[in-house]
Amino acid sequence: MFYRNTVLFLGILLVAGVSVAQPIHGTLEGVLGPGTVRVDGDCDVISGTELRIEPNTAIEFLGHFEIEIHGKLIAEGLENQEITFAPAAANESGWGGVRFNSYEDTSRISWCSFSGATGTGSSPDGFGGAVYLYRSVAEIENCRFTANYARFGGAVYCFACDPVLVNCTFEGNTAGERGGAVYASTATIDLVRCLFIGNTCAADGGAVYLFASNSNLINCTFADNDAGQGAGMYINHSYPSLINTIVSRSFTSEALHSINASYTQVMYSCLYDNEGGITNDPDGFHGAFAFQYRTNANGDSCDHFNNIFIDPQFFQPGRNDYHLSDDSPCIDAGDPASDPDPNDTVADMGVYYFDAAGIDEEWNDPGHLQEFEILNCYPNPFNSTTRIHFELEHSSHVSLVVYDITGRMVENLIQEDMESGMQELSWHAGNLSSGTYFLHLKTSFTNQVRRISFVK
Repeated sequence: MFYRNTVLFLGILLVAGVSVAQPIHGTLEGVLGPGTVRVDGDCDVISGTELRIEPNTAIEFLGHFEIEIHGKLIAEGLENQEITFAPAAANESGWGGVRFNSYEDTSRISWCSFSGATGTGSSPDGFGGAVYLYRSVAEIENCRFTANYARFGGAVYCFACDPVLVNCTFEGNTAGERGGAVYASTATIDLVRCLFIGNTCAADGGAVYLFASNSNLINCTFADNDAGQGAGMYINHSYPSLINTIVSRSFTSEALHSINASYTQVMYSCLYDNEGGITNDPDGFHGAFAFQYRTNANGDSCDHFNNIFIDPQFFQPGRNDYHLSDDSPCIDAGDPASDPDPNDTVADMGVYYFDAAGIDEEWNDPGHLQEFEILNCYPNPFNSTTRIHFELEHSSHVSLVVYDITGRMVENLIQEDMESGMQELSWHAGNLSSGTYFLHLKTSFTNQVRRISFVK
C-alpha cells in the first residue's frame, strides 16, 4: 500500500499466511488487500491517483465512514473471491458508501458485495446508500447490493453520468423518498441482466426511479418490490426502454408509474400479478398493454409489442430463485433481434436463460448461489416473537442481522461459525415500533434478505 500523507496508517502483517489489517483512514493510493481491512475514518482517493482493491478483500467499516473517489477505483474481485464492503459486526450505524466525484477516468467494479450502507440527511449525504455517482464514469458488473438505505437511491444514485450495470443483484434495499434500489437523474443508465427483488420505497419507485433520464433495461427481472407509487419503476420526464424484462409480484402500487409526459417503450416483456396493475398511465407506454389480439412465437396471447401478461413460472420464488421453470412462457419469448442465449436459442425474458437440454442456467449469478436459504419465518406478520428457520448445506461462518426500514441495524442475532444442517432460533421484537424489518443472513458463500412485518 502506498500513501500520499502521514494521516493514513495501514499495517499488513502476515501471520501464518493470513493478513491482519490495522484500521485505515485518510488518503488512499496503490493496492489494498487481500484480507480484512478495517476503516476507522473517512477515506479519499484524490484526483490523478488510483486505488486498486485485490480479490478476496473484506472492507469493514468501524463507524459511519465513506470512501470518496476523486481519482480512479479498480475493485475487481473474482466469482469465488468477492470484495465485500460492509459494517463491522459491532457497528450499528452503517457506513457511508463509495462516493464517486470524478469524470477523469473510468472506474471498474466487479464481483463486489455492498451491504449495510446508510445515506441519511440532505444532499449529497442522503443520496446513494452504497454507491454515489456524480458526473463520474463507472462500469459495474457482477455485484450484489443488499440491505442498503438512502433517501434517494437506496443502493445506487447517479447524476449526470452514463453508468452501465451488468449482472447485478439488488435485494432488500430501501429508500425513504425515491428509488429503493436505483435513482438516476439527468443520466443515461443501462441495466442489463439485473435482478431487483424485495426493494422498498415509502414514496416513489420501489426498485428504480428515473428523472430526466434515458435508460435501457434489457433482460432484467423485477419481483416482490414495494412502493407508494411505482413498485417496480417510477418514470418522471424520462424515456426508458424495457426489453426482454419481467415485472411481477409488485406490492401496494402499480408496476410502472409514469408522469410528466414520460414515454416508455416496453417490448417482448412479461408483466404479471402486480397488485396495483401495470401502470397509472397507459398513454405513456406507446399504446402497449391495451389489447391482446395476437399471439407470439410460442402461441401465447400478447399485445402489439409482443408483451405477455401470464405467470412467468419462476422456479421457486418463495426461496428467491427466479430462474425459469421448464414450462415458463418466457422461454424463447424475447426479442428475436436480441443476442441469442448462450445455448443459441432465441433470447428468453428475464435475468436467467433456460437451457433447452433441461438444465436451468444463468449468465452470471453473483447473488444467489444456493448454499443456504431461509426456509421459513413464521409467523409473518408477527406480534411479538417469530421463529426463523434456515439450512446450511456446508459449515460456514454465519451472520444474521435485523435492519429497520432506514437501514439501521436493530439487532445482531448471530455472528458465529455453524455446522451444516437445519438451524432454528426465535426473535423477540421487544420494544421496537411496529413496521417493516429485514433479516439479512450471510455466510461464506452468499447472502439473502427477507422482509418481515412486526405488528403490535
